Amino acid sequence: MARRNLHRPIPTSGYREVAEDLAARIASGEYAPGERLLTYNELSALYDVSSL
Repeated sequence: MARRNLHRPIPTSGYREVAEDLAARIASGEYAPGERLLTYNELSALYDVSSL
């Protein structure tokens, strides 16, 4: 798996901010077209939010 830019600030205030951050990461090329995103558990840990 490619190394991610984990030094960029991570929003944690809600699902919209998480969705916007993921969209920005996709648009920037951090995630290539067709590449799988992180699992729910990984995203939950990265953004410090519940996956429920």
